[in-house]
Amino acid sequence: MIIQILTPDSKIPNLAAMKISAYHKQLGDAAVFNFPLAGGDLTYASVIFQWTPDPIADLVGGPKYPEGKLPPEIDAMKPDYTLYPNMEYSMGYTYKTCPRTCEFCIVPKQNLDDKHYSIWTFHDERFKKICLMNNNTFADPDWRDTFSEIEDARLTIVDNNGFDVRFVTEEHAVRLKRLRFDGQIHTAWDFIDHEADIVRGLGYLKAAGVRPVSVYILIGHTTHEENLHRVMTVEEMGYDAFVMPLNKHDFYQRSFARWCNHKAIFKTVRWQDYKGYAAGRQIRGRKRR
Repeated sequence: MIIQILTPDSKIPNLAAMKISAYHKQLGDAAVFNFPLAGGDLTYASVIFQWTPDPIADLVGGPKYPEGKLPPEIDAMKPDYTLYPNMEYSMGYTYKTCPRTCEFCIVPKQNLDDKHYSIWTFHDERFKKICLMNNNTFADPDWRDTFSEIEDARLTIVDNNGFDVRFVTEEHAVRLKRLRFDGQIHTAWDFIDHEADIVRGLGYLKAAGVRPVSVYILIGHTTHEENLHRVMTVEEMGYDAFVMPLNKHDFYQRSFARWCNHKAIFKTVRWQDYKGYAAGRQIRGRKRR
């Protein structure tokens, strides 16, 4: 049987696609990846974003279709990393669920299990790097086992999903310091009400010497004053704030993100001055049109 696997909007390796491929190859089927013109006897599609057009497929899943979960026999498969010949790391979950109920997050709607998984359920020994896809690593009661496995295998972490700094204790910070990371460690500060927990967690990271750390600052759902306060608090603690607009077409959100995320601008121009400059550019642009 020929299996067609589609990932129309994935810019990074798609874990579900790799598991589907591994399962069907085990059965003796041929897997065709992202080549719809080739056709197939059965077509899977994994879609991330709500605005992506519905694909022509027999089975759909991914964040756009939270009800379309992988069957247990496929979900249990070790990924077929040959789908991505240039891939440099293993990827998978040691803990899937998250106790948070953020209104803009799809994870609470996915009804994920709260089991702990070993890295060896997905890690391929030919890789020296590993990416944890966990939605909240420190919510896992067995997080120490995950870190120990990574340390024992001498792996470097590719941190695409980040850590919830609100959970961070002194012990978490010390263990993070012992691990090797490929690039920055990521966390997020979404609501001003979380300030005490965020500052405490970042304080533990700073005391342990954990760096570099990038803190995502979501905007578009809080006041302008709160946005600026979050950014400046993070930067004053010695970490990088990275603004993520909910609406990239909104002039204020786009301007504030550009000011913060371009560090050459951020370090030399105050927001009070930059927003006036940005507004002037917008007016001049309208006049030219």
